[in-house]
Amino acid sequence: MRMSLSAKKEQESRLDENLMIQSLLGFAEAVKEDNEDLSFAIKSADCELMQKDRSLILKNLSPQSEVMIAKYRSEITRHIKEQTGYKDFFILTKCNVQPTKYKVYSPMEKYKYLKEKNPVIEELVRKFDCEIDY
Repeated sequence: MRMSLSAKKEQESRLDENLMIQSLLGFAEAVKEDNEDLSFAIKSADCELMQKDRSLILKNLSPQSEVMIAKYRSEITRHIKEQTGYKDFFILTKCNVQPTKYKVYSPMEKYKYLKEKNPVIEELVRKFDCEIDY
């Protein structure tokens, strides 16, 4: 059975996710001795390959890991290109930063915080005539 030219080109243009991720992990092992932080950042990331825009996405990174990977992005890309033969792809990073909550210090701040967590506290304060500011 013969493939059409467009189907053949599409098959050639598709990136193999397993091959790319194995190459990325191979890079992490290769730099483990020299740069343990970079190796850990790569190994701890969740990898996803997007065929549509030909990007390898490293997700759930800490801000430090994202900076580390950005610093060595060209070396990582070069290694993957050498190992896989793929020339037309790029690496993206996505940082998973949770917003920091405010810290509770004064009695009034504690009361507001607890009231947010459980609105019944306001009723208890009113019922027992509690003094919040002491």
